[in-house]
Amino acid sequence: HEFRKVMQLCGMPENSANQIYKVVDTNGDGHVSLAEFCDWVFGGQQGNDPSSRARSHLAEVVESRSVHDEKKAQQVKKVKPHRSKGQAAEELHMRFPKARMSLIERTLESTHGHVGNAAGALEDSRRQAEYQ
Repeated sequence: HEFRKVMQLCGMPENSANQIYKVVDTNGDGHVSLAEFCDWVFGGQQGNDPSSRARSHLAEVVESRSVHDEKKAQQVKKVKPHRSKGQAAEELHMRFPKARMSLIERTLESTHGHVGNAAGALEDSRRQAEYQ
């Protein structure tokens, strides 16, 4: 089902995504395995059939998103943090006193020092822990 969702997120109508799904699921078990997906993406002739057009479209979307992500990463590197890493970590530790400092520091690192995004990630972690 993830395959169909991805195709729809890339702009493909639901009925087209369902048709392509049937093409990619070569063994007909109702699931697209990683091997089936890779065979579809990297194999086959390029033509004008729906499967080839979808494969090309998916490649274009991935390429445009990777370019966008690279530009965004460059912009993030240019932004100067308003707080020192230590100040940001202490602020988050006050908001999440049960969180280990090592988790807070890793989360800050993964969000490029953005305290708001780090707080969101820590909140998500806390909710997951509460429901398990």
